[in-house]
Amino acid sequence: MTKTNSTSENDYKRIDSYGAACKFLNQQPINEEAWKAAGVPQNKIDLEKLETITKAINGGVVMDLYDEDTWRWYPWFYTNGSPEGFAFGDTDCG
Repeated sequence: MTKTNSTSENDYKRIDSYGAACKFLNQQPINEEAWKAAGVPQNKIDLEKLETITKAINGGVVMDLYDEDTWRWYPWFYTNGSPEGFAFGDTDCG
């Protein structure tokens, strides 16, 4: 995992839109009209934008979810008998 273009720990606070994320990462925004014309559904276009925003907020780092050497925080939930079915229980790192 390597950072790109990060100058401070608070850079993520400047990322408030897809355009700001593209600017931070020095990349061109996707051509949404071309994607639509190619038949790409709107939810996939939105997912691409969210992934770009997430990458920018993380300082250009793309997280490797399959890296077993990296510890991560996980939320734990439990069933509580309510109509929603789950309630937050705790977090753990492992």
